[in-house]
Amino acid sequence: MSEKIYFESPKGKIVKGMRSDGKVAYHIEWAAGFGPTFTQAFEDAQSAFAQEVARKMEPYVPWDFGTLAQSQHIASEYKKGLIVYATPYARRQYYTLGYHHPQDGLGLRGPKWGQRCAADNRVHFVQFARAAVREQLKKR
Repeated sequence: MSEKIYFESPKGKIVKGMRSDGKVAYHIEWAAGFGPTFTQAFEDAQSAFAQEVARKMEPYVPWDFGTLAQSQHIASEYKKGLIVYATPYARRQYYTLGYHHPQDGLGLRGPKWGQRCAADNRVHFVQFARAAVREQLKKR
């Protein structure tokens, strides 16, 4: 590229120049540290979102003594977006319709609690995720 024109911002710069074949070319040069900051913002938003999903999912999780529902607080990795129910019977309770699922007054508890919660709360989850990302990016 011959002569270059720079459009700079705190996040980096866009470089405009001419290629040897006469065509205009653009490329982005990110500011040092922007990538890690940006990544951290999304990780923090992911963590907040996973915790919100776990909170909204709690009324759907089968509850007898509470061991299954409480296991997600220990086994989950919110920063990675992983909500894990770590009991030996969690899989069976999730996929087996005929398995004993004690009910509460809401009638939500039972198998496939993740899918049912997502279906019931889809709009809330989308709005929450957008707000969480916006909030984290404003902090940076």
